[in-house]
Amino acid sequence: MSRGISTLNNLLVKAIETVFSAVTSLFPKSIHACTWDGFLLKIEAFIFAFTLKQAFI
Repeated sequence: MSRGISTLNNLLVKAIETVFSAVTSLFPKSIHACTWDGFLLKIEAFIFAFTLKQAFI
């Protein structure tokens, strides 16, 4: 892998890790859901709310 691609890859990984860390830091400690679909719905709603919050800060 060339040095430029390696550097770009490192920057991309760092950006993804930073965003993931910001999102997961705001998650509640537990998510109570009775079904898999309910769990996914709560995660999707949380990510949507996080996105709106970031857009209007």
